[in-house]
Amino acid sequence: MAKAEEVDGLSKDQYRWLKPRRYLLPANPYGQVDYTAYTLEWGETKLGLAGIHLGVLPRVQLGTQPVLDLVGVYNINSKINVIRAGPLDLSIQGQMHQVPLGDFQGSYLGAGAMGTLIVSEAWSIHAGGQVGSVVLSGLPTQVPALAKGYVDASLLEEWSAEAKARGVDPTVRASGTIVKLATDFRLNRRDSFVLQGQAFTFGKIRANLGENLPDSAAQLIDVVVPGLSGGAIDAEKKFSVTDAYVVTLSYQMTWRKVDLRLGGGKSPSTLAWLLQANDVSYRFGGKTRSTERRYKKGWKRNRKDVSVNGHAPPPPSSDDKKRRS
Repeated sequence: MAKAEEVDGLSKDQYRWLKPRRYLLPANPYGQVDYTAYTLEWGETKLGLAGIHLGVLPRVQLGTQPVLDLVGVYNINSKINVIRAGPLDLSIQGQMHQVPLGDFQGSYLGAGAMGTLIVSEAWSIHAGGQVGSVVLSGLPTQVPALAKGYVDASLLEEWSAEAKARGVDPTVRASGTIVKLATDFRLNRRDSFVLQGQAFTFGKIRANLGENLPDSAAQLIDVVVPGLSGGAIDAEKKFSVTDAYVVTLSYQMTWRKVDLRLGGGKSPSTLAWLLQANDVSYRFGGKTRSTERRYKKGWKRNRKDVSVNGHAPPPPSSDDKKRRS
């Protein structure tokens, strides 16, 4: 009976080469949900600067912005990936904000759509738009939660009562349209470049604040919206792209649970591009991340069976690299 031949184990370099690394994996065109038509997977959660989002059903996500909730601007947003036809996806989106301050009621309703086309494994194009409507009515008789320690509620009630006695019954209705464009160039599973742009294209406002505003209130309103302090305004305007826009270029890094986007941009309003160009979020759950977690656990479990010696491994060939991807 022939003696069994002893085979050396893997070297340290071979061991490191076999370790799963995201920058060696192929790009995932469905990895981002911020500027695309895609949604979080069922059971996936994203905690980020832009808010908290949860995949509640397949291709359906809900979210909110806790910072706004804390200051009394209660809000919810939704996104549904309604069409997936090969490389083309289409989603519909909705937003709602509510600000109750006693007799004052403020609300925002928005609806829109976003489409994504995968041009190649490394490149996608995204386009869409949104219409929104703001309604403000009544005089505030309650102090916002975060300002209760700084504002005397009785003084606010006296001011509101005086304004009502003068016949002031403010109502403001405004609406607008925003168009959005984006494209991302993916280098691998981890690294990509993202170019985003959006522009405010149309706006309309109708307001009536009454003819007998207190002088102090009239002066303040005239600074914010010139011409409105006279009592009423009814206007609409089409905007050129150069009037109200945001353009940003960012470098996106996507690890298994953490996404980081860093970049800069330009807009007529100072720092209006900041949150579009930069973001950090923590994601967990969902089928894809669970599968990646199992792969990594399997590799950690199997590495215990690998003996490490000091032999230098042969350099990986181009065919080996292709097989890894």
